[in-house]
Amino acid sequence: MSIISRHARSEDYDALTILWRETVVTTHKFLKATEIDQIQRMLPVYFDAVNLLTWFDGEELIGFSGTKNYKLEMLFLDVRCLHQGYGRQILERLINKEHIQTVDVNEQNPDALSFYQHNGFHIASRDAEDNQGRPFPILHLKLT
Repeated sequence: MSIISRHARSEDYDALTILWRETVVTTHKFLKATEIDQIQRMLPVYFDAVNLLTWFDGEELIGFSGTKNYKLEMLFLDVRCLHQGYGRQILERLINKEHIQTVDVNEQNPDALSFYQHNGFHIASRDAEDNQGRPFPILHLKLT
């Protein structure tokens, strides 16, 4: 496993969107297809708002991350790369290089919550809705 990161460019957005959708369909069972479609339409805006990195194992795209102001705004891995140690390695690099201190997680995504808790984050607060006002509670996590 030789992970490298590259800054994403707008030409990467289509591939990142495909990866994002496949991962969200697999990991965010609480979202309806129409909600996934709605979020997907906003991805270019979200991508432009963060320091967007693509992550590769050799030449294979394995995921992407977005950070802003010491916060991990997004981390998505190809579904074939889940539970193989990639996420932990990427998160460690982001903590060390980007000085990540916080991350938000959907309460209905227990796997993501467990991942971050096992990597040193704890629940600091909770909101009943996501930042678009949808009824998806958000857990705000802080690095211990």
